[in-house]
Amino acid sequence: MTSKLPDDATVAEVLPTLRNPEDYLRGMLENMMLCKREHGGASVRIGTTGLGITPHYRVEPDKDYLDVVLKDGGDISPYFVAYHGSNHKRLDWGFDELQTSNWSAKLMTLNEIQVLLGNLRGFRRKRP
Repeated sequence: MTSKLPDDATVAEVLPTLRNPEDYLRGMLENMMLCKREHGGASVRIGTTGLGITPHYRVEPDKDYLDVVLKDGGDISPYFVAYHGSNHKRLDWGFDELQTSNWSAKLMTLNEIQVLLGNLRGFRRKRP
């Protein structure tokens, strides 16, 4: 058994291994909504150093927002916020822990997490 998730793992891919998928997604979504209120959008990456049972996750503004910050010469690292996978509380991590080496190369948007949670709960999207 491997002790590390693939470098490009997403929440959708680890859904079967999550200890409590509905609670995990609900807590994640709440934290993503905080980011959306502050920055207009949110995406999430999961930590890849565990087995995918309750991975920590990093919430960040959408790429368009970060591109504006970079264009203005800003540092995007303050916009990355890590959360504990079990209790969804913010982790007091510094610059090094929030960098890309421990986080999935792929991200999921707030909308994709909402759809994933809806599907898990058995909700169906209405067709126009």
